[in-house]
Amino acid sequence: MDMNAELMKVLIAESGKLLGDVECESTDLSAVYFVCCGMDEGYAVLKNAMGDLLPPKAFEFGIPIAHNRIYLFMEESKEIVGYALAKNRLLNERPQTVETYEETRACLCCCKMDYPVCFGQLPPPSVINELDIVEDFVMVDNGLYFVLSSSDETLFAVQKYMAEPYLTIPAFQYGFPQGSMVDYLFFHWLEFFIPLYDFCVVWENDKVKPFIADQQLMLAYLNREKQSYVREYNALSSDGTYIPKVEADSQNYADALNAKLLPWLHS
Repeated sequence: MDMNAELMKVLIAESGKLLGDVECESTDLSAVYFVCCGMDEGYAVLKNAMGDLLPPKAFEFGIPIAHNRIYLFMEESKEIVGYALAKNRLLNERPQTVETYEETRACLCCCKMDYPVCFGQLPPPSVINELDIVEDFVMVDNGLYFVLSSSDETLFAVQKYMAEPYLTIPAFQYGFPQGSMVDYLFFHWLEFFIPLYDFCVVWENDKVKPFIADQQLMLAYLNREKQSYVREYNALSSDGTYIPKVEADSQNYADALNAKLLPWLHS
């Protein structure tokens, strides 16, 4: 079933699911229409696109209208349809520039992070650099891993397309290796408190919090060993997320963190 934008506009308006004047435009996929209603933007997708365009699970995030023949994806869920459009461009628009390919790949990865139930988990890292590989890992969250390298170093790994929207610029600069084709950024032992602070305190990621054994010790480490980072971070932060001045009670705070942070390393 094909449907033109004008008919789609009428069906959406009649459904009463969106308040205000509805505008519709065709996209490069016949089953997908761009929808604008006031300040809200999203997509309308025909149900017959299920399977070929989007996995069936994805339609649970849409709003059914027109006797369940059309699904509206508005606000956050519109990224699900953005995945479909990006995937279509990736498969059918060649040759592409490196920049276009990276933008498309970023969209696919971000959708996997936000909707793993639809698109699956991001795979863990396997290679750190040309001389080092991942020997073992523990998953913190989708795209976040503690890893043990073949050189016996504990690192924190952040999937690149999770790092870019969620890490502050000062934190991003501590990751390695840097480069457009890198899948993961790695952070050295104790330096990983820099990205952990962003995920735990700024974004309130509950899955990260258990890996911080003592937040006061973490803050003390940042204040004592990463003063330039703290200055740069606080210069960009609001009052609610700035790094407070904290001094550790013990001079051996690094040893305390080493013993408490990752029990899986000592089992």
